[in-house]
Amino acid sequence: MAVTINGNGTITGFDVYASTGSFKAYLSEDQAETLNADTIIPFDAELWDTKGWFDPSTHRYTPQIAGYYHLFCSAGFENITSNENRKCMVKFKKNGSSFISPRGRFALDDTFGTIYNPMTDIFLQFNGSSDYVECFYNTNDGNIVGGDLTTESSVGSISNNVVTQMWGYLVEPS
Repeated sequence: MAVTINGNGTITGFDVYASTGSFKAYLSEDQAETLNADTIIPFDAELWDTKGWFDPSTHRYTPQIAGYYHLFCSAGFENITSNENRKCMVKFKKNGSSFISPRGRFALDDTFGTIYNPMTDIFLQFNGSSDYVECFYNTNDGNIVGGDLTTESSVGSISNNVVTQMWGYLVEPS
């Protein structure tokens, strides 16, 4: 299909979102924590997945267009039993391996309360076939928060909108 611009400046013939490969996955229920270990966040539901590249059964995003992607991960932690030097951290692993990755982290003290929501983001290059990414958490207290993201009213009821989710999109094909 040809791209055209009419006399009013309207562009037709393409869909700017057709190849973005965007998704948003979330954790639908609270999970008991695994302490002091990198633990995969078991994202089991999707708000959207324009290309079907996120797999809720493996909790992996495997984009099928080679390029650079901007990815985000946010984990809600609640029921922190002590506020003294608690840590709640999220990070990405590509192809199952740790690499230099930004980590969203909160080292906690008595000034914060008992609900925390670290977030991290990263730009990653994918080969468009087998590369995948997963999000992990590491905490020494509390549990990760899940909840239904499908309706605005349900989001308001989830621990002050502290939700565990992962999302991203294609920035530039390579």
